[in-house]
Amino acid sequence: MAVIIKTNNPDELLKKINEEIQNENIDTWLVDDDGDYTHTPEQWYCKAWMHKISNPEETSLIFGIVGNKQVKMTKYLYAVYHGRFSEMLLSHFDDEIEEIEITAGKTEHDLF
Repeated sequence: MAVIIKTNNPDELLKKINEEIQNENIDTWLVDDDGDYTHTPEQWYCKAWMHKISNPEETSLIFGIVGNKQVKMTKYLYAVYHGRFSEMLLSHFDDEIEEIEITAGKTEHDLF
């Protein structure tokens, strides 16, 4: 699965996401030193990461999922990560997003 976020300024949106997480205005996601995002509730913590994919298109951000080698990636796990990540984006940045697309099934953007 991939999350594709259509926005007028992808770099600015990414910066705002990171700032909101660092300022603890978003407390259910953590960004690590690699710039990947993990869901912080205990049952989901570090079971996977949402990873920003380099994208030459200037109107979207693309995130794939990176699995934890010690945790089996299931449909439920990647559905939770994609759904909750999209939920966070819509609840905090809806004014800056034109559209969010979530692909079904594994894509070339996913690492598991």
